[in-house]
Amino acid sequence: MPSVRLRFVDTNDSLVSRVIRGAELGLAYSHVEAVTPDGRYLGALTNGGVQSRPSSYDTTWSQQLFVDAPATDPQAAAFYAFLQSKIGLPYDMTAIAEMADGALTGEAPNWPAANAYTCSALVTAALLTAGLIKGAPATVRLATPRDVLVACAALTPIGTPEVNPRPALAPAATSAPGTA
Repeated sequence: MPSVRLRFVDTNDSLVSRVIRGAELGLAYSHVEAVTPDGRYLGALTNGGVQSRPSSYDTTWSQQLFVDAPATDPQAAAFYAFLQSKIGLPYDMTAIAEMADGALTGEAPNWPAANAYTCSALVTAALLTAGLIKGAPATVRLATPRDVLVACAALTPIGTPEVNPRPALAPAATSAPGTA
């Protein structure tokens, strides 16, 4: 059966990562991105916004988990088409500030056409657009990696994370995946 592949990641190298982990009530992941059929990682990061990156871009992860959510061919096509259509959009730092402040201001109007995304909002919107999930576990704009993982757990068994014994230090001028 076809599927869409997601990558959940954690690092400990940024304030944004710490804010996201704080909003997740104990889940260790601070970033989620899609793995495209050609093996690239497509997601939103603070440095660069929504991009498709080579899988070798990330050397700073401390743990990662791959989840394959079952999908029909049309659902997988819709999922990846939605993500591709968002390449080039900026990262939604306002949503991160709202997470840090604890303010839930509600849904941004017309989330499929939003002009900025966090990593989790991007993946949640793609899952909803493809019909893989029927509702968001949080407002789409303020969804966290935990929300995405909970939604995926309703679709498929969740495996065991891989731990990186020697994560590289993230250069100060770039964004590691944990800075989702």
